Amino acid sequence: MMTFMQYFENTTKRYFHGSRFQLPVGFKITPQKNGYTSHPETQKAERLLEKYRPTNKLSRSQSVFLVDDPELIDFAGGYEDYIYEVQPVGKVEKSDLSWYSEIESIPSGGIYLDSYEEEIKQCALNYWNDVPYYKPENSLFEYRTPAAIIIGQIMS
Repeated sequence: MMTFMQYFENTTKRYFHGSRFQLPVGFKITPQKNGYTSHPETQKAERLLEKYRPTNKLSRSQSVFLVDDPELIDFAGGYEDYIYEVQPVGKVEKSDLSWYSEIESIPSGGIYLDSYEEEIKQCALNYWNDVPYYKPENSLFEYRTPAAIIIGQIMS
């Protein structure tokens, strides 16, 4: 159930999505099977985040990714070919991507992964629970939603 504050933020906040494709106003953006979360270079972090995802949170593989400032799309890993203002469809969840980056920086494989398990778990839980990164100057917030409708193109 959405709180009043979540509803207020969803209806007053501006959200943006970057794409490689030119799309019309009114187009409904949905999660892509071959999207960012399926790329080989992201599999370690994606697998670890999914392992600790609370059941009430949207899976990253079932999400459309948004930012609240179009200048942040590239930093958030989005495409800059076409930048759209969008209206989220369904709930919107906010996470600090710096926790994702922290997970990516942890040595992978074998004994290394086991020895960092508690650190990985804490980073993942911080990501899922919208905990700001401990270095505010490095925070980068992304928003996840099940779908989004394009309401305007701001760059091409």
